[in-house]
Amino acid sequence: MRAFSLRRRDAPWEVVDHKVVQSVPTFYDDEGEDVDILRLSAAETRGTYVFELHSGGDKKRSSRNKGPVPSANAKASIARTEAELNGRKALIFARQQLLAEVAKRDYNVLLQEGWCLTVLRKGKRTRIEVQYNGRGALACGKPAFRPRQPPFMDLLGSAA
Repeated sequence: MRAFSLRRRDAPWEVVDHKVVQSVPTFYDDEGEDVDILRLSAAETRGTYVFELHSGGDKKRSSRNKGPVPSANAKASIARTEAELNGRKALIFARQQLLAEVAKRDYNVLLQEGWCLTVLRKGKRTRIEVQYNGRGALACGKPAFRPRQPPFMDLLGSAA
């Protein structure tokens, strides 16, 4: 009988960035919104969403292009800005998906929301993992529920 040995062929994913926002209320009395809660879910709903980012790759510069070559610091700054922008998009998408999930149970708002965003890298590949949680509720009142941003999204940086 032959023993099987497992070889690690791939390098592990490296954690590049990690941000967490604990569950916080999304409606406050002092906002002036008249909201009546008709029904509240018994537990939080959680969703995990993974996004693979595809880099444009380093394209070879032609000899005819005599423009300035970006420095390593400029490249890092551009990559950081793109990661912040992609993190924001991933977070907004995760919130929309969680709202769609609670809508299946006849809830229309999230009374509490929280999230965890992790940016992972393996070689040239980048992955964003978002864990979004919220407590669904059926609410009615004024004003009509306008789209909201995830709480404390500014933690991801100043990219818009």
